[in-house]
Amino acid sequence: MADHKVLLLDDNPASLGELRGMLPGGNFSLIEVTDGKTALAVIKQEVKNLRLIVFKFNLPQISGWKILSKAQEHPKLREIPMVLVAEAQDPVAKVLPEPHRYYFAVIHKPFNRKAFQNAIKQAVHRAALPRDGAPNPPAVKTAPPKTKPVATPPPPQAAKVPAPPKVAAAPPPSRAKVA
Repeated sequence: MADHKVLLLDDNPASLGELRGMLPGGNFSLIEVTDGKTALAVIKQEVKNLRLIVFKFNLPQISGWKILSKAQEHPKLREIPMVLVAEAQDPVAKVLPEPHRYYFAVIHKPFNRKAFQNAIKQAVHRAALPRDGAPNPPAVKTAPPKTKPVATPPPPQAAKVPAPPKVAAAPPPSRAKVA
């Protein structure tokens, strides 16, 4: 079994078959699911092996846009190219916040093989973009680093300068009378 996996998510088995037929050839295995809950479980289990996720916007239970927003929370999933398949009337632009819309490709039904493969190429390019609007990792509180006190040598002693020799005081001059 290939280590590279592609997840196809659509609640309509016929649509899954169409998507499968439009995928480019390659060394990957397919995982096909028909509901959002199963898709989230597969994504969690296969996060290391997923190379592409193609999912429908409007799904029962857990919608495609919820799957996308959950994926944006996980750093590894942000790197996986994603193609969102939408009906013409699906309010993709209204539901998804502006910055996140540019991290995946959207393709509206009906579409052909060439348009689908172009959407995959676009998704690969967009998955590599920096995530300015993506959630930041939580700040971790850390203790200040422990520092060992550094023994500082005492300041150098001033060189002792010998004191000047004491000069004996000369005896007071005698007052001799001069005759």
